[in-house]
Amino acid sequence: MILQLFHAHIEKKIRRAPAVAFAGGGTGGHLYPAIALADEIRRRTPDARVTFLCTKRPIDEVILSRTSFDHHAMAAPRWVGFTGLVGGFVPESWSAFRNAYSELKSFNPDIVVGVGGYGSVPTVLAARALGVPVVLLEQNAIVGRANQFLARFSKLVCCQWKEAVKLIPGGVFTGNPIRQLDRDPEARKSLGFDPKKPTIGILGGSQGAHAINEFFRLRAHRLKDWNVVHATGQADWAQVDGAYRFNNVSAWVTPFCDRMDLFYGAADLVVCRAGGTTIAEATALGIPLALIPLPTSANGHQRANAEAAEKAGAAWHLPEAALDDIAFDRFERMMRDRSTLARMSAAGWELGNAVAAQVVLRKIEAVLQE
Repeated sequence: MILQLFHAHIEKKIRRAPAVAFAGGGTGGHLYPAIALADEIRRRTPDARVTFLCTKRPIDEVILSRTSFDHHAMAAPRWVGFTGLVGGFVPESWSAFRNAYSELKSFNPDIVVGVGGYGSVPTVLAARALGVPVVLLEQNAIVGRANQFLARFSKLVCCQWKEAVKLIPGGVFTGNPIRQLDRDPEARKSLGFDPKKPTIGILGGSQGAHAINEFFRLRAHRLKDWNVVHATGQADWAQVDGAYRFNNVSAWVTPFCDRMDLFYGAADLVVCRAGGTTIAEATALGIPLALIPLPTSANGHQRANAEAAEKAGAAWHLPEAALDDIAFDRFERMMRDRSTLARMSAAGWELGNAVAAQVVLRKIEAVLQE
């Protein structure tokens, strides 16, 4: 009885006002899972204190300014090899560590959640110095270098892919926390599309994907029988939009998509990079994927993600080097093949995990109760 009361007191304390600091950012793929987890924390405990110690990349401000969470841009030097070790990396890292240490000491968190990427390193190390427990999020089938380094300082690493669990100390399979997303059933009507036409979604990620944009821009004349929803990134928006208009393609083109309910609601098939978070969101909604990994992704992690999703039956893995007319012919066949898309959709539901944020939060609560 006494033990039950003791545990109930701990749980009540945790639920009443946990203070959670998220470390890192730099891409939507790192930030969106953290935001999803932060939303779940606030849903469970409305008076929880949450802050993001993000990077100085512009995308962090774009994404986090649309949330209700406090955020502070932090310096995060990137390892560029031994030639820059003394001249820049070491003194910049020391400065970033001291800044993170000061921010954490002021915020006084109960736990720090590293979101992956080099931007999380100074804050996680500062948390270690302050004796604050750390949990890491890993979105890729091949563990990123930052998390490989930081795992030794963390209590556990929450992995999206089963393939990653065995690659890192403390790895546990949880899935990847995703935003609360729905597929708007009226999306095509809202976008003024012909509901009888198949709709392809093209998504380059938070930074856009020039090779994917160019592949479809140069074949705009072959898209007249489809509806197109295309998030291009800022750099390619005008050119892609112009090509679709010139060829009378029924298209909704946006530099940055903040209406994913419309995007996912309209699309029969989504073509995108193979970032873990994009895959997690789309598969949880049962959306078939054509994955074109970024060739320069660290350690080939996007290729590994695409291969894992294809193995599960939820995606077609298409290397960027194979973006040619033969590949487009296959896109045309896929868009007509409703049975194949249905099988991929069903496989996606099996692969995706819509409740991953709740699973990760339970892991965090367990850490806090140690």
